[in-house]
Amino acid sequence: MRLRKFIPYIFLAPAFSIFLIFIIYPGILGFIVSMYRTPYSFGPSTFVGFNNYFSVFKSPGFLESLERTFLFSALEIPTIYFISLGLALLMTSPSVKAKSVLRVFFFLPSVLSGVITALIWDWMLNYDFGFVNNLFTVLGLKNLPFLLNPNYAFISLVLIMSWAVSGFFMVIFIAGIQSIPTELYEAAEIDGASTLEKFAFITLPMLKPTSILVVILSTIQSMQLFDIPFVLTGGGPGEATTFAVEKVYNTAFINLNMGLASAMSFILFLIFLAIGILQFKVSREGQFLA
Repeated sequence: MRLRKFIPYIFLAPAFSIFLIFIIYPGILGFIVSMYRTPYSFGPSTFVGFNNYFSVFKSPGFLESLERTFLFSALEIPTIYFISLGLALLMTSPSVKAKSVLRVFFFLPSVLSGVITALIWDWMLNYDFGFVNNLFTVLGLKNLPFLLNPNYAFISLVLIMSWAVSGFFMVIFIAGIQSIPTELYEAAEIDGASTLEKFAFITLPMLKPTSILVVILSTIQSMQLFDIPFVLTGGGPGEATTFAVEKVYNTAFINLNMGLASAMSFILFLIFLAIGILQFKVSREGQFLA
């Protein structure tokens, strides 16, 4: 009987060990490094306490990269939401044929790595020989510097990231739509409700928990953005697409200031944690009100 009490802990031990080794231990080590002016691996270190945390806000470009990250999230989250919801509605419509093939087609970008996605769009958006600009030439339009102009590059990243992940969120919305009782739609049809009215008064309210989940996951994904802009634009032109996580990377591995980079990481962690707690609180209140 005593052994049976420990069985759940035995099954939890592997997952907890991985969490301890790859999350907790690096986090503690990173916090220790953030207390030093120089990293251990690049020379003698000097203990400076919390001075690195104060220096973060004086670091050139950090606040701008953080502001850029929030702006990117503010544009990407609604874009992902409406695209994935639209695809889910399309994939659950009785009038659409070959749904299985279309679902695979829309979901496929979600399984590609960020590096592959960046390389594909680097070729697609190239100014001289990219597919998109070649298409513009055929249509008699001027080539656009998608990756050379700061505004174009920023908007291009929003659309590319939305393209890359909308298929994943489409699957979540499909599951939510399919869980809505069909009796509600049948009753609405008897009352003479139009398709738009059924969507507004049945589908959207019933998808509230699913919508909250999509918003939370897309927020986490957008705030941690690194691989695609790093490979596609390198943070440029200038620093137009340098986001917070890439700024930490540049500080650590280009400027070789591990202490300052670790302090940036912990500040980002606290910001992301606050956003996560806020979203979790809103989601619980929303489910309660629903």
